[in-house]
Amino acid sequence: MNPLAIRNPFCDAGGLERAQRRNCRVTGTPEGRYPTSNHGFDIHIDTGLDNVSGNFASMIAQIAGAIWSFCLFVLQIVLTVLGWAFALSPFTDNEALRELDSGLARFYRAFTDPWLVVAMVSIGAWALYRGIVRREVAATVAGTAVSVALMLVGLWVVHEPKATIGTVTEHTNAAALSVLAAPQSGSVSNPVGDYGEATDEVWRSMTLPGFAVLNFSNVDWALSEPDEELLETANEKACLDAAYLGQIPPQRWQQLAEAGLAVGALDCEDIGAIMPAPRTNAEIWLRSSPGSPTREALWEEHTDDAPYSSYLQIQGEGGAATRFPLVCLIALGLLGGILLLAWIAMRLFMQTAVAFVLVLIAPLALFLPAFGERGRAGFGAWGTTLIGALVSKLVYAALLSVVLLATSVIGSLTGASGGLGATMGFLAMAALWWAVFLNRNTLLAFLSISEEPREGGSRVGAMLGLYSMARMGQRLSGAGRGAGAGAQEGRLGGAKDRLLADRGDREEATSRVAAGDLDSRGERRLDAKLAADEEVIGAQGRRREQLAEAGRGRTEALKEARRHEHAANAASSAAERARHERAREAALERASALGERQGGLRGELREAAPAEAQASSFVAGARERERMSGRRWSGEELGQAREAIRSEADRPPEDPAHAWRVGMSRERYAALEGAERERAHGEVAGQLRADKAAFGAIPDRPDGLVGRRGSRRYRRQVLARPGGEQRLHTERRRAARRRRQRPSRRGVSR
Repeated sequence: MNPLAIRNPFCDAGGLERAQRRNCRVTGTPEGRYPTSNHGFDIHIDTGLDNVSGNFASMIAQIAGAIWSFCLFVLQIVLTVLGWAFALSPFTDNEALRELDSGLARFYRAFTDPWLVVAMVSIGAWALYRGIVRREVAATVAGTAVSVALMLVGLWVVHEPKATIGTVTEHTNAAALSVLAAPQSGSVSNPVGDYGEATDEVWRSMTLPGFAVLNFSNVDWALSEPDEELLETANEKACLDAAYLGQIPPQRWQQLAEAGLAVGALDCEDIGAIMPAPRTNAEIWLRSSPGSPTREALWEEHTDDAPYSSYLQIQGEGGAATRFPLVCLIALGLLGGILLLAWIAMRLFMQTAVAFVLVLIAPLALFLPAFGERGRAGFGAWGTTLIGALVSKLVYAALLSVVLLATSVIGSLTGASGGLGATMGFLAMAALWWAVFLNRNTLLAFLSISEEPREGGSRVGAMLGLYSMARMGQRLSGAGRGAGAGAQEGRLGGAKDRLLADRGDREEATSRVAAGDLDSRGERRLDAKLAADEEVIGAQGRRREQLAEAGRGRTEALKEARRHEHAANAASSAAERARHERAREAALERASALGERQGGLRGELREAAPAEAQASSFVAGARERERMSGRRWSGEELGQAREAIRSEADRPPEDPAHAWRVGMSRERYAALEGAERERAHGEVAGQLRADKAAFGAIPDRPDGLVGRRGSRRYRRQVLARPGGEQRLHTERRRAARRRRQRPSRRGVSR
């Protein structure tokens, strides 16, 4: 009954509901009540040598039918592959784990074990060199401890893959199924059953509207409750179709045999009584295969009867021209859903493959921490990539769950009594699929909890670790070249020169990074001043508007007072005169209040005029530079901002001068209280520490040199940031390039 001969692994997982278990028996997948081949539509067109138009219409209909069947079979394959993608878990399968464990053990014995002692000796030699020669004791102890700890983690993964990778995978798989199940039923007690129900409903929502549109002229009728007369006709011939009989559960045949009824003694109506009842008129056709006696009988007996003749008109010669553009439109919509589901399945397979390969190279990865900071960064990239590949199933499960739920919700509105027609409902689903597929990277970034590596940080870190291993091998292999004490002394002298040059390049790179960070901080300070000055200019503008409005209001009030005064003089009665007098007094009071308001606004304008003039000059200069050169701030202004930051660095975090560091005004910063005050002051204190370290790593003496301690302190801070190692590496390469381009100083006395 399943021509693709592909079985969804969820059919063997246990926990499926009764309807989905029946679907697995009939179609090999939890989704789909009827075989995929039964979704082909009917073609009743007369052909022959003397019927050219019929031949052409039949050819068009056959092409449309082939397109429709192709889309359905691809959709079934994608849903089945998606089930395999979620079920595939080499780290929880006992047989696969045994093979993985034995493979890692062979790899470890053949390669890792002989070189492990060399790696530990390398770590010790590196620690002695940095601790004794370079006197970086704290950094050496910390780096050695981290390297040993990372290597122990690598050994744990190699020797206990089930306890490490297997445990993480088990929890991830359970969480992924829970994420899939929760939006569908609101419970996570039976995730397999909920997933089966969701995919079954999605299959029905994706295929039934298209079948109804392509096989019937009245879609609402096709999706309404089954017609008794049509059902009776179908039951009379249904047992002549093998596809129909294949849907009968084996236990039903056994019950009939136990009741003493032979199969040959049953007629079609008896068999129809034990079959699941169709839910719509379209399913009367779906129970049987195209071209079966059942479908032929439905056409022959009802094609001339009203109103069935109008419902089945599309199956005749006149419907071919309608079917072809419809099938193209429906196929385009299904393509969005197929691509979306296929993309999710592909990403799941890719992440599983990446995790599998990363686990297999664990015996190599555990050597990386032995090669210093870059090696530890490479090991960190290996570990984080492995963990990310293992837990990524949660992200894709969340995305798939949302897609299934949205499709089911829209599909529930496409019935005969739904809020949408079948065609509009399908188009709405197609728009959803295409929108999610085209914006898949944006949604994936939103659902992901990890950042993309800045400037290729993790990948660069991994490659830098491997690069360090290669360079170390080259140095070891070249250590025995040459002979004689003179050659050895020359190499030592050259090594000393290279060491001093590398140290100078490193300190110059650190200095340039520190200067760049301080310039960035200076730009932030200038941007904050620009925003404050723009607020001063805007406040003055608002005061002028308020002053003009108050002037207009005072003029109107005085005019109103004069009108009431004239009216009081001309009043014929005392009551009318008193009313106008009261109105005149109220208008005079309003005019007096507005006059006072004008006086206050004029005073505020005069008081803020000097600040407005300075702000206007500052803002105009920044805008003009930005318009002319694209850069808002000049080097001189950045230098002034850097000196201002230097002078503010020793002030306590509570000083309002630091308000720009957290994007606040001085008044608001000074008025902070409670947890918000502690948070803001803590952030300012961290920035002040970073600024002080940066000033210690840039030349601030006449000879242009910096202290090595300050340079090392700031270099450690930069290395702790994401992408900091790559940034220092780039600046160091530039420093080395500048050093090589400088003119030689040989022969010049010092």
